[in-house]
Amino acid sequence: MRIFFSYTLLALISLAFMACGGEATEDKAPDQQDSAVLTPSKRVMYLEDKGLASPESIIKHGDVYYIANVGKELLPSEKDGDGFISKMDSEGNALEGHFVSEGLDAPKGMAILNGILYVADVDKVKGFDLASGNAAGEIDFSFSGTSFLNDIVAKSGSEIFVSATDINKVYLVKLPDGTPEEIVTQPTIQKPNGLAYDASKNLLYVSTFAPEASGVIGMVTMKPNLNTFTTLSGDYKGSLDGIGMLGEFIYFTDWNNGSLLLLNSESGQVGRYPVGLPSEQIKGPADAYLDEEKGEFWIPGMQENTVTILSLPF
Repeated sequence: MRIFFSYTLLALISLAFMACGGEATEDKAPDQQDSAVLTPSKRVMYLEDKGLASPESIIKHGDVYYIANVGKELLPSEKDGDGFISKMDSEGNALEGHFVSEGLDAPKGMAILNGILYVADVDKVKGFDLASGNAAGEIDFSFSGTSFLNDIVAKSGSEIFVSATDINKVYLVKLPDGTPEEIVTQPTIQKPNGLAYDASKNLLYVSTFAPEASGVIGMVTMKPNLNTFTTLSGDYKGSLDGIGMLGEFIYFTDWNNGSLLLLNSESGQVGRYPVGLPSEQIKGPADAYLDEEKGEFWIPGMQENTVTILSLPF
């Protein structure tokens, strides 16, 4: 099912880009750019009143979706103790009891490796056992001066990349308790936010949340003596957050126009995926999760305490 979904969706997206151009131009604002002409075929669910509090990131394990909530006050760098990880089922129903309700301040990006859920929390990456929810160690980044660890993505079964948005750094960490190693790039990545990794090509994709909506999508080419950062999104700029991959396409979210977008990494074309929401925008679209098996995007709305589920045509 996953292979069928992926290839069919890729074909549909390709046709959409051919039909509308889908390319950012200098005379169009981000929210006025041509839209990828895909329409969700199964459902659009707009979930609110689910006990969410500034939801930032979503990840799935088994049949459960885990949602990292920064907290009621939306203070992503504060050690205020009000962060938590909640759970939903596949229909968007809040499951009883939080997965983690104590020991978190402002949890954001998450990754799951070897039965442990790792979450970025201010200046630490904290681990929690998926079977019990108990704490399973932490990696301290306070030496770096960061207070805004943001996203996490697995490089291998024992390594993770972590972005530190406020200090313009990306780190590689060997688990379970390795010392963070900075991935130095030329040029320096400004305000790295979302991360996605292509193991087959050893490429790290990064979205940036740079000042004045000047963020871009780029890739880090990792070599022994020089890591280079190359912008892929052409003239398109925004306040970019979540990022992921599907074939030659990169999906990402943009706070500047409250939407999910698609980037053809080969041509640089960008097209907006029509979300079909009542408000036509998601307020604070953060770290979206693509459930390939079900053909759905789960998108947290940080500023409105919602999760939006978009089904894809296939």
